[in-house]
Amino acid sequence: MLLLLSIGLIYAARSRREDSILIVSHGGLFRFSLVNHPSIKLECGRKDRGDKGNLRSVEARFSNCEIREYEMSCGEGQRPIIKLREVTDFE
Repeated sequence: MLLLLSIGLIYAARSRREDSILIVSHGGLFRFSLVNHPSIKLECGRKDRGDKGNLRSVEARFSNCEIREYEMSCGEGQRPIIKLREVTDFE
């Protein structure tokens, strides 16, 4: 599973020409793939909301019907590190 997930993200980062890709999945799979996967690193690129409070952690559990937006970059080589930078706070 680890290998298939990273191969899929590497393919999307290196081969697809779309500006945006929508991925729909169960929250548990997102948790595993975004937080627990050794080749995927999350970063927060969202702006502070000021008086609305602190930003949700990028590692927080997904809620039902939640949308998160990431910018993805992929290193070189056979086993690159995939960086996902969360850029939008939809709350």
